[in-house]
Amino acid sequence: MFDIAFTPEKPGAKDVTWTVLAPSGQSDQPWMFELGEGDQRVAYVRTWIFSDKDQPARFEFGTDDGNKVWLSGKLVHSSTQGGAATPGKFKADVTLAKGWNPVLMKVIQDTGGWQFCFRVVGPDGGKIAGPRTRATPPAE
Repeated sequence: MFDIAFTPEKPGAKDVTWTVLAPSGQSDQPWMFELGEGDQRVAYVRTWIFSDKDQPARFEFGTDDGNKVWLSGKLVHSSTQGGAATPGKFKADVTLAKGWNPVLMKVIQDTGGWQFCFRVVGPDGGKIAGPRTRATPPAE
C-alpha cells in the first residue's frame, strides 16, 4: 500500500470525497487525530497553510504507521516505519510560499492503533510567524 498511488495523491484528482476530521477529544492528547480501526488500510489527510511571506519552516509529526507527506504537490517526507504516533517523531524541513500551501499526508495502517498528529514550526522548532490553516480548500 505504501507504494500504491491511490486517487488522492494523483495530480488533479477530482473524484475524492473529503470529510473534516475532528481532533480525538482526548484531554491528555488534544492534538491527536484518530483515523478509525482496522488493519492494512490507507488514509489521506489534507490541509492548507497560509503564509504571509516565503519562509522556511519545519513539519513535525507522528503517524501510526508509515507515511508520505507532500507540500504543494512535492513529496517532502516518506517513511515505512511503524509504531505509535509520537509528536515530532518525523521532521521535514520545508519552505512555505507566500499564500496558501496545500499539504497532503498519506497514513498507512498495518495493525493496532491508527492515528496521527502534525504541527508546523520554525526551522529551529520554535514558533513560526503568522501561519493560518484551514481544512477546506481556499477560494480560488
